[in-house]
Amino acid sequence: PQIISLVEFFESLLNEDLIDAKQQIKLNITDRINILFDEKQLRQVLINLIRNALRHNSADAEYIEVNVDLKEGRTCIDVVDFGSGVAKRDISQLFKPFFSTEIKGTGLGLYLSHTFCEANHAKLTYIERQQGACFRMECSKFID
Repeated sequence: PQIISLVEFFESLLNEDLIDAKQQIKLNITDRINILFDEKQLRQVLINLIRNALRHNSADAEYIEVNVDLKEGRTCIDVVDFGSGVAKRDISQLFKPFFSTEIKGTGLGLYLSHTFCEANHAKLTYIERQQGACFRMECSKFID
């Protein structure tokens, strides 16, 4: 793990890894927040969560949201779409290997994302919403 400035990290992520989808991503980050995380793994987790959100977003939604906030001393990165959300029957299966609701899905994206978060002392959870889905990464804030 290394100290990662999320402002610079997201700038790089959006301009290098997600340039094709950048216009469909609304990034909300107010504070200059640093976290301790393996950068390659953080990149993989967020690419997976963002691409999933884009794929499941409502056809008439203009964007998905990525919200970075401090909540109770922890850094929360929420990836939010405005689609139909996760079916109640599927919620308990979300982070299990080989579970997918997609015909061509491998069922490894969320499983690996969850595993990478745990390896970096972070937590990945699904937050139920009225409309759409929210996947939240919770990390300890790193003060340098």
